[in-house]
Amino acid sequence: MSELLREYGRRARTRVLPGLFRAVVQIVVAFTVNLPLFILAVLSIAFIPLGVGVVLAPTVFQAIRAVADQQRTWAAEWSGVRIPVPYRPEPAGPVGPWRRLRWLLGDPASWRDLLWTILNVPVALVLGVLAGGLAVYGLEGVFLAPLFAMVGGYGWGPFWPLEDWGAAGIAGSVVLGAVLFAVSWPVGPFFLKAHALFSQSLLAPTRNALAARVEQLAETRSEAVDASAAELRRIERDLHDGAQARLVALSMNIGLAEEMLKHDPEMAQKLLAEARESSGTALTELRDLVRGIHPPVLAERGLDGAVRALALTLPLPVDVHIDLSGRPGGGPGAPHRAHGGTIRSSPCGASSHFDSSTTASGS
Repeated sequence: MSELLREYGRRARTRVLPGLFRAVVQIVVAFTVNLPLFILAVLSIAFIPLGVGVVLAPTVFQAIRAVADQQRTWAAEWSGVRIPVPYRPEPAGPVGPWRRLRWLLGDPASWRDLLWTILNVPVALVLGVLAGGLAVYGLEGVFLAPLFAMVGGYGWGPFWPLEDWGAAGIAGSVVLGAVLFAVSWPVGPFFLKAHALFSQSLLAPTRNALAARVEQLAETRSEAVDASAAELRRIERDLHDGAQARLVALSMNIGLAEEMLKHDPEMAQKLLAEARESSGTALTELRDLVRGIHPPVLAERGLDGAVRALALTLPLPVDVHIDLSGRPGGGPGAPHRAHGGTIRSSPCGASSHFDSSTTASGS
């Protein structure tokens, strides 16, 4: 019997009490955070024509996003329900009040967050009461009902008033309270998971958003593949027209020098000097080709600096106009290398066909 009571107490500590705490947290957050944020969001939108909402609305909507992100964390940790983040990336570069407002209000996920903020109030109340109320009401029947049995007008469960039922009512409240408390073990997590699934229905990306994202990734992948193929063709062309041709000439000069070494040592010496010069030029071209695959300036100064450095090496007058707003930040990854190869091939091709022209490069 003692082992059974200890097991009962252990389960109460590890399952019922955490579930009760989480249910209370959901209810408190819904009424003390969600409801005020919804009211502030509505007021801030109404105040946009007055200018106050331009500053207030982005702050409120970002606060709503923070609460929604916390709900995503709770859903994953408490119920195992994963809710992906659906927000559009923040615009790159300087972001003023109007641009931040357009970014937030132009994102459909912001409006779904706002809808979740107000709907979560009644849903969290109902599911939270069902998740934690069963355990609380069961504990009341086990511990409080016997103490207040003689208080006039007090009752519990079907025993109203409890004083009219006497000992049978006290025993019945204790037994039914214990049963209700035991039932709350599997039922409490079920209601918490129901709340997590409700949050997932509003806070996760929609099917249209996921389809659009997949389509965007497919287009980006196709562009990256095409850029990589163009870069490989450029490398092949540079090897064929540059280093390979010089290496062939080097081999021919060395062969001629070997034939003329006995008959005309002076001419053989000239041929070897030309071969040495050709080998140095071939090494320089190979070194430039390797640097062109991933230029050090690209790693040091990014795509902007690499394009400007390329313009300085061209024999043409070149005007460079670069706008990288909205492009992904971070280090020089594959997209930057692909863009760099594409840009590099344009002015190089122009310089081989025209002696004096102006090429404008922008992205």
